[in-house]
Amino acid sequence: MAEPTVATFDIVQGQRPLDLAIALHKIEVARVILQQGRGREFPNPRHTSSYRNSRLCQAARFTRKAMTELLIQHGYVVKGSGALQMAAERDALDTICFLVEEHRGNVNERLSEETLPRLNNALLASWTPMHFAARWGREEAMKLLESYGAKTEVLNVNGRTPLRLLEERKQASKR
Repeated sequence: MAEPTVATFDIVQGQRPLDLAIALHKIEVARVILQQGRGREFPNPRHTSSYRNSRLCQAARFTRKAMTELLIQHGYVVKGSGALQMAAERDALDTICFLVEEHRGNVNERLSEETLPRLNNALLASWTPMHFAARWGREEAMKLLESYGAKTEVLNVNGRTPLRLLEERKQASKR
């Protein structure tokens, strides 16, 4: 058994072992760290500046829901984490289903500007998960979100709906 404080060591640029386990999708390593009570009380300061860096959001990058499920079992909260936005952006359909069906993820949630990168934070704060899916052309995720009640007519700060973003993406890919 490793020394318990190893879970709090910085590996690279403030990244801790739990962050690395999530990034590498090493579920068993993450499980051991979390079972030892590590990972919750030592948040990475770098990870609080943007939803994209939250641990739950990082876990939602993967098409399989196992890491997301593990973090939620250990107290991570879906609301405001950006996990549903990331799952939509990545077309992680199982994760979307899990977040919405089992953890009441809000398919129309908008993230707080404080959790967004400084660049384009007003724009991203006006996006729902549907906008994130549309921006990357994730039509299956869009259909799934819509089946859960996501609104397709929501305008972002620039007056664009998710369907308009999708159309713009398709037009740009034809060029």
